[in-house]
Amino acid sequence: MKKSETMTQCKLELNGVTDVAWIPTKFAKKGEYLEIQGTNGWKVLEVWDTDDAEEVIERERDFKKTRIASDISHGTLSDTVQKALENDKNNNR
Repeated sequence: MKKSETMTQCKLELNGVTDVAWIPTKFAKKGEYLEIQGTNGWKVLEVWDTDDAEEVIERERDFKKTRIASDISHGTLSDTVQKALENDKNNNR
């Protein structure tokens, strides 16, 4: 029987911007630096719960469907990445 993949919920930071995301457990090590969506430098600040990857993905789909159906706006990891990239760009001027 193949061992199923797991994901771990982590608090990440890039250029002063923090976000919470589920990442593959093999990368969830406090103090490590990661590349996420092509952006290097995300630091793992905290490591929390671990769950089966399929379960995490299913909950994420349910969450997105609920949010889309409501009038409540929300940020995404890509919004956070964009903000961090803008901060980085401004800091390197």
